[in-house]
Amino acid sequence: IAPLRRLPPELIAEIFKACLPEDGILDQAARSQFMQLRCVSRLWRVVAFSATSLW
Repeated sequence: IAPLRRLPPELIAEIFKACLPEDGILDQAARSQFMQLRCVSRLWRVVAFSATSLW
């Protein structure tokens, strides 16, 4: 099993959150990059959509 798959979803959500701009405003490039994260795996997609702290 890949090491990233062993991380709890809550930690993955915190990593995603740390990648966002501090002011919480996403420009087009940042939005596109963030949306690409959800395409990495099914787990990342579920985390990205279910973590309310990201929206």
